[in-house]
Amino acid sequence: MWVNGSTGDHGVLASGVRNSFDGVYVPGIGYVFTDNGRDWDGDHPDEELNLLVDGGDYGWPNDNPSNPRPKGSIAPIATWKPHSSMNGVALRPSNSPLPGGNATVYATVYGSWNSIIPQGQEIVRIDLDSTNGEVIGTTTVFAEDLGTPLPIAFHPNGDLYFAVFGSNGKLYKISADI
Repeated sequence: MWVNGSTGDHGVLASGVRNSFDGVYVPGIGYVFTDNGRDWDGDHPDEELNLLVDGGDYGWPNDNPSNPRPKGSIAPIATWKPHSSMNGVALRPSNSPLPGGNATVYATVYGSWNSIIPQGQEIVRIDLDSTNGEVIGTTTVFAEDLGTPLPIAFHPNGDLYFAVFGSNGKLYKISADI
Protein backbone atom coordinates (compact mmCIF):
# COMPACT_ATOMS: atom_id res chain seq x y z
CA MET A 1 0.00 0.00 0.00
CA TRP A 2 1.16 3.55 -0.60
CA VAL A 3 -0.03 6.68 1.23
CA ASN A 4 0.65 10.33 0.49
CA GLY A 5 1.28 11.83 3.93
CA SER A 6 0.26 15.32 2.80
CA THR A 7 -3.01 14.57 1.01
CA GLY A 8 -4.09 11.23 2.43
CA ASP A 9 -4.33 9.75 -1.07
CA HIS A 10 -3.59 6.03 -1.00
CA GLY A 11 -3.65 2.91 -3.14
CA VAL A 12 -2.29 -0.58 -3.66
CA LEU A 13 1.37 -0.67 -4.69
CA ALA A 14 1.61 -4.49 -4.92
CA SER A 15 -0.51 -7.48 -3.94
CA GLY A 16 0.19 -11.13 -3.19
CA VAL A 17 3.03 -10.30 -0.79
CA ARG A 18 3.17 -12.16 2.53
CA ASN A 19 5.11 -11.05 5.59
CA SER A 20 7.62 -8.75 3.93
CA PHE A 21 10.16 -7.53 6.50
CA ASP A 22 12.57 -5.31 4.59
CA GLY A 23 13.64 -3.89 1.26
CA VAL A 24 16.40 -1.84 -0.34
CA TYR A 25 16.93 0.11 -3.54
CA VAL A 26 19.68 -1.37 -5.75
CA PRO A 27 20.97 1.08 -8.40
CA GLY A 28 20.54 -0.29 -11.91
CA ILE A 29 18.12 -2.96 -10.62
CA GLY A 30 15.32 -1.31 -8.62
CA TYR A 31 13.68 -1.84 -5.24
CA VAL A 32 14.01 -5.40 -3.92
CA PHE A 33 12.15 -6.78 -0.90
CA THR A 34 11.88 -9.94 1.18
CA ASP A 35 8.72 -12.04 1.03
CA ASN A 36 8.22 -14.90 3.49
CA GLY A 37 6.06 -17.88 2.54
CA ARG A 38 3.31 -19.42 4.61
CA ASP A 39 3.81 -21.98 7.35
CA TRP A 40 2.39 -25.50 7.49
CA ASP A 41 2.68 -26.30 3.78
CA GLY A 42 5.51 -28.85 3.61
CA ASP A 43 8.54 -27.66 1.66
CA HIS A 44 6.52 -24.93 -0.03
CA PRO A 45 6.98 -22.07 -0.65
CA ASP A 46 10.55 -20.81 -0.74
CA GLU A 47 11.47 -17.56 0.96
CA GLU A 48 11.72 -14.90 -1.76
CA LEU A 49 13.56 -11.79 -2.79
CA ASN A 50 11.32 -9.88 -5.20
CA LEU A 51 11.81 -6.94 -7.54
CA LEU A 52 9.04 -4.39 -7.01
CA VAL A 53 6.79 -3.77 -10.00
CA ASP A 54 4.16 -1.07 -9.44
CA GLY A 55 0.77 -2.82 -9.31
CA GLY A 56 2.39 -6.27 -9.47
CA ASP A 57 0.84 -9.47 -8.09
CA TYR A 58 3.31 -11.78 -6.29
CA GLY A 59 0.96 -14.77 -6.01
CA TRP A 60 0.00 -15.21 -2.36
CA PRO A 61 -2.43 -16.69 -1.24
CA ASN A 62 -3.21 -18.37 -4.56
CA ASP A 63 0.02 -20.37 -4.70
CA ASN A 64 0.32 -23.97 -3.59
CA PRO A 65 2.78 -26.85 -4.12
CA SER A 66 1.19 -27.87 -7.42
CA ASN A 67 0.85 -24.26 -8.61
CA PRO A 68 3.83 -22.33 -7.17
CA ARG A 69 3.50 -19.41 -9.60
CA PRO A 70 -0.16 -18.60 -10.20
CA LYS A 71 -0.97 -17.28 -13.69
CA GLY A 72 -0.24 -13.56 -13.91
CA SER A 73 1.95 -13.45 -10.81
CA ILE A 74 5.54 -12.21 -10.73
CA ALA A 75 8.26 -14.76 -9.97
CA PRO A 76 10.94 -13.97 -7.38
CA ILE A 77 14.41 -12.89 -8.49
CA ALA A 78 16.04 -15.07 -5.79
CA THR A 79 14.87 -17.71 -3.34
CA TRP A 80 16.00 -19.46 -0.17
CA LYS A 81 14.97 -22.43 1.99
CA PRO A 82 11.26 -22.67 2.83
CA HIS A 83 10.21 -21.67 6.36
CA SER A 84 13.54 -20.01 7.16
CA SER A 85 12.27 -16.39 7.34
CA MET A 86 14.48 -14.15 5.20
CA ASN A 87 14.12 -10.79 6.92
CA GLY A 88 16.60 -7.92 6.94
CA VAL A 89 18.27 -6.91 3.69
CA ALA A 90 21.12 -4.47 3.00
CA LEU A 91 22.94 -3.36 -0.14
CA ARG A 92 26.69 -4.03 -0.11
CA PRO A 93 28.43 -0.66 -0.63
CA SER A 94 31.03 -0.50 -3.40
CA ASN A 95 33.83 0.16 -0.89
CA SER A 96 33.09 -2.95 1.19
CA PRO A 97 35.88 -5.53 1.43
CA LEU A 98 33.24 -8.27 1.86
CA PRO A 99 32.50 -10.53 -1.13
CA GLY A 100 30.21 -9.29 -3.89
CA GLY A 101 29.78 -6.50 -6.37
CA ASN A 102 27.72 -3.33 -6.85
CA ALA A 103 24.48 -5.33 -7.15
CA THR A 104 24.97 -7.58 -4.12
CA VAL A 105 22.63 -7.62 -1.14
CA TYR A 106 23.05 -9.42 2.15
CA ALA A 107 20.02 -10.78 4.03
CA THR A 108 19.47 -12.19 7.49
CA VAL A 109 17.71 -15.55 7.74
CA TYR A 110 16.07 -15.81 11.15
CA GLY A 111 15.34 -19.53 11.28
CA SER A 112 12.27 -21.72 11.53
CA TRP A 113 10.29 -23.36 14.25
CA ASN A 114 8.27 -25.12 11.53
CA SER A 115 10.76 -27.67 10.17
CA ILE A 116 12.10 -31.03 11.27
CA ILE A 117 15.68 -30.10 10.36
CA PRO A 118 16.59 -26.63 11.67
CA GLN A 119 16.73 -23.97 8.94
CA GLY A 120 18.21 -20.49 8.84
CA GLN A 121 20.16 -18.71 11.57
CA GLU A 122 22.47 -17.34 8.91
CA ILE A 123 23.29 -14.45 6.64
CA VAL A 124 23.04 -15.03 2.89
CA ARG A 125 24.63 -13.12 0.05
CA ILE A 126 22.51 -12.52 -3.06
CA ASP A 127 24.34 -11.45 -6.20
CA LEU A 128 21.93 -9.80 -8.65
CA ASP A 129 22.57 -9.91 -12.40
CA SER A 130 20.55 -8.04 -15.02
CA THR A 131 22.83 -8.46 -18.04
CA ASN A 132 20.22 -10.37 -20.09
CA GLY A 133 17.37 -7.92 -19.41
CA GLU A 134 15.95 -10.05 -16.57
CA VAL A 135 17.09 -9.77 -12.97
CA ILE A 136 18.39 -13.07 -11.61
CA GLY A 137 19.79 -13.54 -8.11
CA THR A 138 22.23 -16.18 -6.95
CA THR A 139 21.94 -16.93 -3.23
CA THR A 140 24.78 -18.39 -1.13
CA VAL A 141 25.47 -18.75 2.60
CA PHE A 142 27.80 -16.05 3.89
CA ALA A 143 27.75 -16.74 7.66
CA GLU A 144 26.00 -19.45 9.66
CA ASP A 145 25.17 -20.58 13.21
CA LEU A 146 24.31 -17.00 14.20
CA GLY A 147 21.29 -17.53 16.42
CA THR A 148 18.28 -15.60 15.13
CA PRO A 149 19.53 -12.54 13.20
CA LEU A 150 17.06 -9.82 12.25
CA PRO A 151 18.30 -6.30 11.39
CA ILE A 152 21.31 -5.86 9.12
CA ALA A 153 23.16 -2.76 7.90
CA PHE A 154 26.46 -1.77 6.34
CA HIS A 155 28.63 0.89 7.95
CA PRO A 156 29.92 3.58 5.53
CA ASN A 157 33.37 1.89 5.75
CA GLY A 158 31.89 -1.37 4.38
CA ASP A 159 31.72 -3.39 7.62
CA LEU A 160 28.52 -5.39 8.14
CA TYR A 161 26.48 -5.07 11.35
CA PHE A 162 23.60 -7.22 12.55
CA ALA A 163 21.70 -7.96 15.75
CA VAL A 164 20.25 -11.21 17.02
CA PHE A 165 16.74 -11.46 18.45
CA GLY A 166 16.90 -11.84 22.22
CA SER A 167 20.60 -10.88 22.50
CA ASN A 168 19.95 -8.12 25.07
CA GLY A 169 21.07 -5.27 22.83
CA LYS A 170 24.25 -6.83 21.43
CA LEU A 171 25.37 -5.66 18.02
CA TYR A 172 27.65 -7.87 15.92
CA LYS A 173 30.17 -6.72 13.33
CA ILE A 174 31.64 -8.64 10.38
CA SER A 175 34.77 -7.09 8.93
CA ALA A 176 37.48 -8.16 6.53
CA ASP A 177 40.02 -7.18 9.22
CA ILE A 178 41.66 -10.14 10.91
